Amino acid sequence: MTENSPTHANSSSSNTPLPENFRCPSCNASLALEESEQLARKFACPTCNKSIDLTLSNTLSSLSQKWFYAVSDEKKGPVSPDFLISLLVSGSITGKTLIWTQPCPVKPLDLCLIE
Repeated sequence: MTENSPTHANSSSSNTPLPENFRCPSCNASLALEESEQLARKFACPTCNKSIDLTLSNTLSSLSQKWFYAVSDEKKGPVSPDFLISLLVSGSITGKTLIWTQPCPVKPLDLCLIE
């Protein structure tokens, strides 16, 4: 994986590969993902050394199918876990975007995606 300028693609399915150029949801570093990482939807960021899992088999899908998020102090949602990931992949939200569901507390998205 090497650093590059970001290119964003829309994704609405946990089966859709990630784009080659992607921003780390933890540190926002620009990354060039290898094909295997794009397909697996899992990668390690060489900048912050965090393991990122966008397969949706993690906290997002296991806790709830209804999530909320905040953009510019405005509450958005409810949305599905797939939709949250598509917003992240498109660059509409970042790993620092606050998300929540019941009964979970509000927390940054990257805390749900980082192993």
